Amino acid sequence: MNLNEPQRNQPWNPPGWPWELEAIAFLILLAALFVPMVLFDSGNEAIARTTLIQEATGQAASSRSNPLSEQMSFMWSFGIVSLYIIHLVLGGMNYNKLTTPMTHIVTPLLLTVIAFYQISHAAAENAVEMPFIDGNPVNLALLLLLVFLVTLIAARVRMARYMLRFRDEAWEIVTPTVYDGTFTKILAQWRPLLYTPRLYRACNRGILIEGWTYLMPMSFDSINAISKINSVSMSATGYYFATSAKSLLRLETTDSTVSTFISPQARDDLAVYCNQHIARRRASHTHPGATRAGRGTRPGTRHGTHADTRPDGPPAPPDDPPRHQLPPPPPPRP
Repeated sequence: MNLNEPQRNQPWNPPGWPWELEAIAFLILLAALFVPMVLFDSGNEAIARTTLIQEATGQAASSRSNPLSEQMSFMWSFGIVSLYIIHLVLGGMNYNKLTTPMTHIVTPLLLTVIAFYQISHAAAENAVEMPFIDGNPVNLALLLLLVFLVTLIAARVRMARYMLRFRDEAWEIVTPTVYDGTFTKILAQWRPLLYTPRLYRACNRGILIEGWTYLMPMSFDSINAISKINSVSMSATGYYFATSAKSLLRLETTDSTVSTFISPQARDDLAVYCNQHIARRRASHTHPGATRAGRGTRPGTRHGTHADTRPDGPPAPPDDPPRHQLPPPPPPRP
């Protein structure tokens, strides 16, 4: 086994967890959990001070505390934590294949909506001025747009950082995806809508699917076969990173019983190119110790056998011993 193989295949390893996008979702989660608690605590302290002043002046004490509202806020906090756990579970199902699972783009938006109404409700209950988070749907739309843009930028930055792993790769085929009217036939699989591809790259080590917010590497070591599909039914199951039902390639992988489908424009060229490299890799794995004949033998010999030990001829005579050399003559006398 070649010790340098893991380093050589490092670009084709799983992308890993998207920490850049996870940080965005986690910060919004903290805001949705703790900002309402801080507002309720500040409101209770203000009510306590007002009550003390009223009791000192002999006025009737009035309480604006709302225990039911605090309990509802606690229930919402429990729901937010449950949503975040579901986000982690769903993201863990795809993080080892994609640079940016769709859950890391949708979850920050959902948490933003919940945090917006949680904070605005707590501010209204405790008479705290919040100039932007005030329950206005227009402000919510602007906040969602801001969060989406930040998430999109983080996803693109992650794509650029991951592409640096392939800076030494020579892409022999770069082909865009096919857009046509048959895109609606595969929408029942929902994945083409969430993971719409943009183009496909291929080199002698694998295929790289490039979308608008993600990258998906597929090494030839993980692909068993690639075949062309002329038509597909709406009930056909699979992982569709495609935009057309007419120009499909089916990729059968070693780590899943469900096929992956792509729709490159240069379908024939890509299929022939990939199948050639898959066949070569399969042959090299089948015969890992195959070497050239005569490798490692002495030059001028046959089958690595010295000429003196050949059975088809007499042994060669030994070399003559070196002759004794006379010392040089003395220099002439002056």
